[in-house]
Order: sequence, then C-alpha cells, then structure tokens
Amino acid sequence: MNDFLNKRSSNFVIVLNSPKDRDFIEFYEFFVNTLKAYNSNFDFYSILHDSDIKENGELKTPHYHIVISFKNGFRTRCATILNLFDNDIRLCISIQLCVNLVSSIRYLIHLDNEKKFQYSRDLISTNNKRMLSNYLEGNTELENLCSIELISICKDLEYRRMKILEYIGLNNFNKYYKVIDLICNIGKGSSYD
Repeated sequence: MNDFLNKRSSNFVIVLNSPKDRDFIEFYEFFVNTLKAYNSNFDFYSILHDSDIKENGELKTPHYHIVISFKNGFRTRCATILNLFDNDIRLCISIQLCVNLVSSIRYLIHLDNEKKFQYSRDLISTNNKRMLSNYLEGNTELENLCSIELISICKDLEYRRMKILEYIGLNNFNKYYKVIDLICNIGKGSSYD
C-alpha cells in the first residue's frame, strides 16, 4: 500500500469519477452522505467539472472535485476514507492529502490557470460560504485555531515555520507565534520540561 494512503491529515482533495452502473448525481450524494456518517464535522467544497478539455481538444468525462477539511484537529488517512466504500466504488475515487487548502479550493474553478475552462464560483457547493470567499480572494486566514489544530498543522508541515505561515496566514501566524514556536521546537526534539 502506498505510504500516502497511511499518512494522517485533516485536509483531502478528492476526484470523483462517474461509475458505469449508477446515476452520477446519486453517486455523488451517496459519497457525501457516507463521509458525513463517518464524521460530519468538516468543511466541504465541491464542483462538477463538465467542461474540461483534453489536450487533444476532446471534452473530458464529467467529474467532481471535492476538498474536505475536518475540524477540531480530527485527522484520518486516505485509506480510511477509501475503506468506507466497496471495491467497485473505490475505483471511481481518487484521493490525496491536501498540501495547500487555498490552492486546492481556488483550483475548483481554475482561478489561477486561465488556460483551463473558467468555472463560476457560484457552482461551488459548500457548507462554509464565508471561508470559501476568503479562499477565493486569496485570504488564507483561518478561523480561530485550537491547540490540537495547531499541533496537527505544525506536524503535517514538518515543523517548517514558513510553510506554517503560508498555510495559516500572517495574522494567525503572528497571533499564535509563541505557541507555534513551542510546538516546532518540541516537534524537532527540543524539550521544554
């Protein structure tokens, strides 16, 4: 099994392809409901890409792009999410760890790539419209962070302060700098006991 399937994270990027024997919208709803049954405490951003063009000029098969961000420091594995589904359904799911939440959400409408079809921001389905607007406008400020979330973010970003700054934004980095510094020093092996 690939290492990435076993690495824990709070944020995931998913591409959902159409199954051959199911209605695509029903399949999408089934997927979302299964995730909610597993853990309903997450921010959710999705869009149907039905106008993407292949390099040869042909229309790509419609597919959903989904970004999920679990809250309150909850972390899980790609493999755990995949295992919520039967084998035939797993073949329609591509999942990876989300390295940059802002970039992943902006990609939903190809905001930073004018060569690709430009989708309307109104087509994004979300349960957190305020954060969606922040992300699309390039504002990386996250909501108030609890200590578990800060520890998870620092660990996910390998205690690299510049990556943490990029991920949580300058205001949050300044706000939590002393705690981030402590977490990073302990994470790298220093002791503060």
